[in-house]
Amino acid sequence: KNGCYECHGTVGQGGTGPRIAPRTGSIAYIRKPAGQMPPYTAKVVPDSDVADLLAYLMTIPAPPPAKSIALLN
Repeated sequence: KNGCYECHGTVGQGGTGPRIAPRTGSIAYIRKPAGQMPPYTAKVVPDSDVADLLAYLMTIPAPPPAKSIALLN
């Protein structure tokens, strides 16, 4: 609902923004990010919502290594 998918994709796979799943993250980065990402204050995204988001990102499995994909070899 806050538009993260617009840059990071619907499952954190990346797009115009970097891949963000699976990975650990921090509330501090979301509050004061580097680069082009806008900051999301606690008024916009409460800490509890950020914690839920970070927990969700950790449930997304890593993609297979490129060497395991026959078409890429």
